[in-house]
Amino acid sequence: TSFLSWFTLHDGNPDPARIRREALREGRDHADVWDLIFFAGVDEDARAELPLDAVYRKAGLAVFRSDRSRSEIVCAIHGGSDARGFPDAGTFLLESEGEPFFTEVDGKGMNSVTIHAVNGGEKSGRNPRAYAAMLEARSGADRAYAVVDMSETSDLISRGKRGILLAENRRVVVVQDEMVLREPGTVVWMAYTPANVEILHTRYAILEKNGKRLLCRLSGVSGRWETEPVEGTGLTRMTVRTDVGGKLRLAVAFKPYHEGDNRKDPFYAVCPIGKWSDSKPDR
Repeated sequence: TSFLSWFTLHDGNPDPARIRREALREGRDHADVWDLIFFAGVDEDARAELPLDAVYRKAGLAVFRSDRSRSEIVCAIHGGSDARGFPDAGTFLLESEGEPFFTEVDGKGMNSVTIHAVNGGEKSGRNPRAYAAMLEARSGADRAYAVVDMSETSDLISRGKRGILLAENRRVVVVQDEMVLREPGTVVWMAYTPANVEILHTRYAILEKNGKRLLCRLSGVSGRWETEPVEGTGLTRMTVRTDVGGKLRLAVAFKPYHEGDNRKDPFYAVCPIGKWSDSKPDR
């Protein structure tokens, strides 16, 4: 990021240069010749004041972060179109304490959901021409969320949406799916992680990567965690399968997990996506 100071020189905003200085002071990067070429004098004691959230409605993308520290949580959801020819509408990403726990996997899979008819047939699977419009995105001091329309992703879905919520003072991430099916089917929730996965219970799993851990808790359905290594990638596919007769509300909550934490302590009570706004975010 040694080019960041150029933006300060270009438009006078000191924040890009401050971000670069902070990275150098904290040892997250090394100085190089571009730091000299694009040097911009700024107040070394001031910290960059940047928004924690970014929403790109036309692209159907929302990115939220808990703070700007080494223990930050970063999460994102992608709606939009499957323009790359791969059905990834509804995909989510999640990083915690500097480690990527759920990542993008071009061409191999998606961090999203598929639906299969009980008797198979043409309605099973995903619609590669789906468009998932962003329905809502809000940010507040202690929480943020975004919701995308998943109705077009499968011919089996009458109404469907997926939301991502950063709650509990921005320390808990929730990915929640709600849908009404046209006919009975099997909903398959899946996500890909580069972390080691330990299944503690049908509803609990702990992910570990480079000493950082993330607790995953399944709520709202009778399914259970399943895992499968993806050959040649270093990734593990995490899956939940649940049979649905008509309506579904499936929530997976995540939070950093540290020594002494009790995995059984509740950290998210399932709440309909339509009521996420009840806390009256700032905008």
